[in-house]
Amino acid sequence: MAQRSRARAPERTEPAAYEGPCPASTNDLRALLTALRPLGDTATLSRHAARCPSCFSRLSDLFLATAPDESDPVHRLVDGLNLSLYRVAKSILSEKPTEDTEGFQFDQAPRSIKETALDALDRLDALDEYSEGRSAAADGSASLRNQLEIVRNGEGDVELRAETLLRRSIAIGGRFGLDAANLLGYLLYRRGDLDAAELLFNTVIERPAGDRYERETQAHAMNNLTGVHLGRGDVKSAILWCERSLMLKERLGLDARTNYVNLLFFWLEQKTAYGHDRARHYLRQLLFLEGGQDHLEATLATKSYESPVQAFRAAGLDKEFPEIKLPPKPRQRTLALKERRQGA
Repeated sequence: MAQRSRARAPERTEPAAYEGPCPASTNDLRALLTALRPLGDTATLSRHAARCPSCFSRLSDLFLATAPDESDPVHRLVDGLNLSLYRVAKSILSEKPTEDTEGFQFDQAPRSIKETALDALDRLDALDEYSEGRSAAADGSASLRNQLEIVRNGEGDVELRAETLLRRSIAIGGRFGLDAANLLGYLLYRRGDLDAAELLFNTVIERPAGDRYERETQAHAMNNLTGVHLGRGDVKSAILWCERSLMLKERLGLDARTNYVNLLFFWLEQKTAYGHDRARHYLRQLLFLEGGQDHLEATLATKSYESPVQAFRAAGLDKEFPEIKLPPKPRQRTLALKERRQGA
């Protein structure tokens, strides 16, 4: 009896190897994990992969993919890594602006590049530790670590590094993959690649939102999509998406002042009586919002709004709403500059 007990002891601590047929999929990790889920938790899957040559290469990427079960520790670890990649990209675009990225605005001020890169490396280490080093051998994991080290040290083309990290975040998926797709779409839009930007924005918008956070990301993507249509000269479609974004933002209690400013000038661009009426409507709504007038005046003061300011005056809105402080007219600016020079 004692001998049988000793013989069975290893079976209680070492799970039996999976005996069934291995899934045929080599690319869809979600489908692979679902098929192998009867094996048990992630650790059991890892042990199976160590014994099974046909699954080893496929499951080696396990710790850089989102597990379908949100209660699984892998899901939380990977979600954290994905958030950190998104934050690194934001920090790069904030600290190292280029002609295409200058003027990027974020809901929250990004932290320093070095700080966010170190956080991402720490999270990658956590994945390696959880998987007993398996993720370090996975395809792409070593290159990701190398990318983060380069970013932390401030080397190379930082905009390219940001784009690479955003694409990696999109590939991982999850809620922060949506954020990454939205930000990359805006980066491509500013670069003039309207087709690629539209594809990314639509990907964000069309995905079924799982919670409020994802709906907020979709609201921002809808607003960004207006720029794509405007870039193609399709003002009607720009108005449609801007209004959809506005409705969703207001439902979620988000700051929608940018939408009101855009709709004001989109409707002025129609140069019709109805368009002017709609412009007045959105202008009144904007002025009713807390900080609405300050936001409008700050926007109109930027160089890119010289033409919209002219349209504002041409429609007579400067006289109808005299409380709004507009930039001086071009001739007035020239005279003011001459007077300053003469006074000097």
